[in-house]
Amino acid sequence: MLVAASEWIGRTLGVSPQAVSSTLVIVLIGLGALGGVYALKRLSTKQHGHGKPSSVMLVTFLVVAYSLCSSMLLILNKVAVTYIPAPSFILFCQLASCALYVKISAVAGVLEAENLEWEKSKKFALIVFGFIGTLFANVTSLRYVPVDTIICFRASCPIVITIIEFLYLGRELPSLRSWASLLGVFAGVTAYTWHDVNFTVVGYVWIIIWYTFAVFEMVYVKKVVDTVKMTTWSRTYYQNTLAIVPMVAITMLSGEVQTLMKLEWTVGGVVALVASCIGGLGMSYFSFALRAVISATSFSVIGNVCKVLTILVNLLMWDKHSNATGTVALLACLGAGSAYQQAPLRHAPKAEKEKEPLIKAESLHRVSPGADTKV
Repeated sequence: MLVAASEWIGRTLGVSPQAVSSTLVIVLIGLGALGGVYALKRLSTKQHGHGKPSSVMLVTFLVVAYSLCSSMLLILNKVAVTYIPAPSFILFCQLASCALYVKISAVAGVLEAENLEWEKSKKFALIVFGFIGTLFANVTSLRYVPVDTIICFRASCPIVITIIEFLYLGRELPSLRSWASLLGVFAGVTAYTWHDVNFTVVGYVWIIIWYTFAVFEMVYVKKVVDTVKMTTWSRTYYQNTLAIVPMVAITMLSGEVQTLMKLEWTVGGVVALVASCIGGLGMSYFSFALRAVISATSFSVIGNVCKVLTILVNLLMWDKHSNATGTVALLACLGAGSAYQQAPLRHAPKAEKEKEPLIKAESLHRVSPGADTKV
């Protein structure tokens, strides 16, 4: 039945049945995982009373939800930019649709999101700068390099971020186990780069630009989340709304208007664009929700480990990916990253410093009263 459905959808959208079946399987697995975690969350709520889930269940739900969104969005963006070679326009559609959804839902009373305020908007200015830079460089680099190249370079981000957290965010340096994990990731990245059969200068230039924005964005957003008290939906609304105007300017200056005017729109292209917008909404919300309860380095590590799913889909859907040696190096990166253990805050109690798990909800108490924890 799945094969027949894949063939029909493939003929309708003009894509291979293999790509459709791979995507359908991943979507079904994702929905099943989300359903299972949500059921456990509801069960935990009933057991603990007061209508609130336990910290462990809440963080587990956020990790799974973010991992699914993160794994699929890179693939969805790759498909979208293949159909529509206008990355900034795709990002504009994601930003506008997300902001519109939050605003309409807030007016309808479905969720809680604050209106824009000047003082808080100023604090989000650098977030928007890092957010747009990261997204634009990411989508643009996908035009020149395969998905697994971006994943591999992302795997080394925690090494830089953990040092920044030590210097500026009040965390201790990682344990020997965590340093071994981070160095293992670095070794894997080096091996992958050495065997990268898709190397292009322009592609790696965009990778470096993306890398710089990504590290800045992960660290600065964590700082703002910890210091500016807002609901998760409010943060989502602020980020996406404030980023719309700069993204329109980028679209106009990049010459993509001419590209769009000459573009022959297809059903497949429209579906890919809508899917990327839905993925962008989920990514935006769950990334903010998860950042509020774990460290910036842990957030980066989780983002790396969950990319195993992305790699598998990429291998099934495209011919352009690393060779066998590069894929082994990439998996070694992610395996080493999974051994990372979050470093404790320098002012944390001694008992917490002795062993602090990767997804310890250490900062749940810092979420403002009335913050949206309903996920």
